[in-house]
Amino acid sequence: MARLQIREAVTLSQDFQYRNYPFDRQTVRLDLRLPTVQLSGCEALVEQLRYKETLDFQDSNKILPQSAAWLWDHCGTAGGGCSAANIEKDILIARASLQSESAGSRRGDCQLIFKIRRNNNIFIIKQLVPSIVISEAPLLSLYMDATVPPLVGARASLHIIALLLVVTRANADPGLGTLSSLIWTDEFALVQFFVILAGLVETIAVHALIRFGCKVLAASVDGVFRILLPFVLFPCLVVGFILKGLEQQAGFLLVVVGGLLLFTSGSAARVLYKDWKIQRNRQMMVKKLKALNMESNRSKLTDEEVDQIMRKTFDSFDLDKSKKLEKAEVRLILDAMYPNLGRKQVTTAMKAIQSDAIVYEDFAIAVEEWQKISFGKTEEEQKKRTILGRLGFGSKSKKAIKAWRSAGSKVAKASLAKQSKQVGSSEPNSAKLQTFQKTKGGAPEKVADAAAAFAAGLDKANSVRSSVV
Repeated sequence: MARLQIREAVTLSQDFQYRNYPFDRQTVRLDLRLPTVQLSGCEALVEQLRYKETLDFQDSNKILPQSAAWLWDHCGTAGGGCSAANIEKDILIARASLQSESAGSRRGDCQLIFKIRRNNNIFIIKQLVPSIVISEAPLLSLYMDATVPPLVGARASLHIIALLLVVTRANADPGLGTLSSLIWTDEFALVQFFVILAGLVETIAVHALIRFGCKVLAASVDGVFRILLPFVLFPCLVVGFILKGLEQQAGFLLVVVGGLLLFTSGSAARVLYKDWKIQRNRQMMVKKLKALNMESNRSKLTDEEVDQIMRKTFDSFDLDKSKKLEKAEVRLILDAMYPNLGRKQVTTAMKAIQSDAIVYEDFAIAVEEWQKISFGKTEEEQKKRTILGRLGFGSKSKKAIKAWRSAGSKVAKASLAKQSKQVGSSEPNSAKLQTFQKTKGGAPEKVADAAAAFAAGLDKANSVRSSVV
């Protein structure tokens, strides 16, 4: 028996799958074979390789590179310090070689299998974390006030810059050679791109709603998306795609689909609820503010309670929390408090607003002016009310009484004219006059009775008015 000992360094090409890069796991197959030579001891070779990987000291004869770019799949080490149970899962003999050697046949080859995975710690620190920060920064900029034009421009600029950075980083060469399909980093870059684009679209939509006067809806949409985009949707997509890279398909589908459903349903529900809550809060506070006009109610409230009602009303219309109210917001409060004011009264009331935006103190002064204008309008309306109106007669009753009075006056004039013509006639004519008065005299008598009742009503109204005064 001849023994041949040869040591050679060879480079073997492997068909690696980079789809999950940098979370890819690879299976390396090594087929040892010499022409016309029968090889044996494959199992002994494997046991020797496994034994070296369980040693703690560093040895140049370790299988994996010393740079620690690759790790054993189950052991998680680049060389040494691996347990025997785990290394048996990473260094294997092909089933065909194992069966042939156990059967005693001489095939003359030894097929070995090595299971390794990429060490992605450097990638996570240098590539993944900065990419997440680049995507999260513009989403957090949604907390900038969308009602201030310079801040809206800053939000849009941050989104555009982030989009450019994501595209630039995605086009960087990872050093894997020519690739024929998308890998994990490309898919993750697309996710970043569309999430940042969603933030940019939201900024433009909110600004458009404010320009068209839908400030409450704009505040509701902005308040919802500034929470759901950076803290719900994007984290779910990041975690889901990391699970996909780790070949956890069930977890990937659960997190991504669940996150999308939560984002869609939660955004719609929260926008509607927040819009309803703002409207209800405004109506309630305006109602309380308007109730301060009643002297009886004001006497029951302390100065602190009155100040609290006015301050809460101010805050309910100050959606951007700038501690100022614009003229349009002040006009909304005025219309809600006094919807029946005329144009002159509204113009007079708005004259109390001296600038485009007022603080709380100026708002309190304006409310006092509105109360005076409202009381003045009420007194004028009370002066315009007639005595019949105070007695409870409506407009129809007034028209009926006027028609009744005009008809009675016409009948009275006609009867007096006939009586005057018959003054110089004979006795039979006087008898006819008496007969006419008996038959036709009912109408003047009724007119006289109505006039007497009307005069009594006037006297009663005057007495009531004098007693009130």
